[in-house]
Amino acid sequence: MDMHKTEIVNLSGEQLKQWGRQALSICKMPDEEKEIILDVLVTTNLRGVDTHGINLLPLYIERYNAFPPRPIKVEKDFAAVCMVDGGDNLGTVVSHRCMEMAMEKASQFGVGVVMVYNSGHFGAAGHYTYQAAEKGYIGYCSTTALVNMPAWGGMDEIAGKNPFSISFPGDKFPVVLDIACSVAARQKVLTARREGWKIPEGWALDKNGNPTTDPNEALEGVFLPMAEHKGIGLAMMIELLCGCLCQRGFSIDVTNTDILTGPQNISHMFAAIDPKRFLTKEEMDKQCAYISEKFHNGRRRPGVDKLYLPGEFEWDEYQKRTVNGIPLAMSRVKELDAFSEKIGVAKVRDIPR
Repeated sequence: MDMHKTEIVNLSGEQLKQWGRQALSICKMPDEEKEIILDVLVTTNLRGVDTHGINLLPLYIERYNAFPPRPIKVEKDFAAVCMVDGGDNLGTVVSHRCMEMAMEKASQFGVGVVMVYNSGHFGAAGHYTYQAAEKGYIGYCSTTALVNMPAWGGMDEIAGKNPFSISFPGDKFPVVLDIACSVAARQKVLTARREGWKIPEGWALDKNGNPTTDPNEALEGVFLPMAEHKGIGLAMMIELLCGCLCQRGFSIDVTNTDILTGPQNISHMFAAIDPKRFLTKEEMDKQCAYISEKFHNGRRRPGVDKLYLPGEFEWDEYQKRTVNGIPLAMSRVKELDAFSEKIGVAKVRDIPR
């Protein structure tokens, strides 16, 4: 699925935000929430994760208008932990605010944990742990998701891809792991279907339990867990962390984002740790620099130019795209153009850079 096989349109982050502000004008939501949504999505594009970027905005807008949310509400609050009712709001808004709550508790107690139910699709998990790391905290988040994975050796769906992210405020840039428990994210399979690509063998099974490289068959079948039994094991632990503690929001009960008749029933977990309770910033930077140097100086296999820490590729991509722009597939831009026509706003390519 190489981008060089697809026609590309280069757009700036500011173009995407300006277009997003126009599109969000049809939603009766506070301006602050609109900016949170755009920051999550456009920053994700700038980091090179285009499957979870501005392409999600039309769907979020349609969901918001079809199913207006209730206010976000803290249901239980005790010392370092709390439980939040997301009010069936967009997951981006809920998640930004809940990570802020987790950091506030961590500043007071050294650690903060926020459980959330009645939320929605929140985009890229790594955005929220970046949010913590950029303020000096160790961050964690996880979420249930649309059910699409079987037990290892099974054929029936029992868990979602259940992405999770862990971040650490490194000495030069945040070290951020952001992965799903499946071999591939659903958005990547949807991209392959849109572009007419085959998917790699080992990503999915068809509805009869046979390996497939056809994205349509994959979407009708099941996605395979990463690392075989290890991936489904991680996914089931996230089911317990998010679904069990919240008493709802298991992946088997989650509704797809594009089904606009009711709530998504998604649950999340957010946590922040204040590393200054263990060591000074100078000491932490020294330790990060030590292990990072060892990592980068390791021997490389033939043809490998650089060894990347978790999140380092996205950090490098952010620096490049902030200057050079965001290369979006023409098919993706045409989808945004069609939405622009539908709601009566300027097309994204017509907005000055």
